Amino acid sequence: MRENCRGMRFQIPWECINNTTIIFKNSLQERTLLPAAYTFDRVFGCDRHTKQVYKEAAKKVALSVLSGINSSIFAYGQTSSGKIYTMSGVTECAVVDIYDYIDNHCEREFVLKFSAMEIYNESVIDLLSTDSTQLRLLDDLERDYGREIFKGDFKGLGPSKGAPRRL
Repeated sequence: MRENCRGMRFQIPWECINNTTIIFKNSLQERTLLPAAYTFDRVFGCDRHTKQVYKEAAKKVALSVLSGINSSIFAYGQTSSGKIYTMSGVTECAVVDIYDYIDNHCEREFVLKFSAMEIYNESVIDLLSTDSTQLRLLDDLERDYGREIFKGDFKGLGPSKGAPRRL
């Protein structure tokens, strides 16, 4: 996200005023009734490095998988706000930390399953696949949770398609 801020040719309508609050610089008269400040658990300005975002917001969640806890890191925001750029860096940091841990605990066996997807306008795309074919979301109320919810070839972090990598 840092790179997006430097070369901007237009004024950014949002400003991080502290670690938890952003304000909207309202320039439209008709939006004066909308709130100008929003508070979150943590806010990162565009001058923050992805490694700082990972360390403060995602590292604990990413490393929880090493204790057997399923983990998800989710980015939400408006188009072109830097989600894919930031999540690419977060993913890289998480994979490095997880493999460092595994390398230091040879007495254990680990099975890793990893997926990365983009959901946009009700379309699901596997970001690990070189094929940009959309996955079809199944909506079957008769099915139990935990069964296949995506129809398609989901790529895994492993030697063969969708297979977990045993370490």
